Amino acid sequence: MDFGAVLCTTAGLVLLGIAVREGTVVQRLRQHGVRTWGVVVDNVRTRDNQGPKWIPVIAFTDRSGHRVEF
Repeated sequence: MDFGAVLCTTAGLVLLGIAVREGTVVQRLRQHGVRTWGVVVDNVRTRDNQGPKWIPVIAFTDRSGHRVEF
């Protein structure tokens, strides 16, 4: 085998390992995650290549009692 084939095989295996890990994390969150309710507290106007649009800002309280907005 030449160096290029070894490099491509190694890169493919690393990416496969990362994908499997991410899949298990998502599945664990779906099974054991905590659901919460949020409230839209504001609308922010943004611009992108399609023009201006409004994006909602959602706020909720986490398990520790901290207010989280995104």
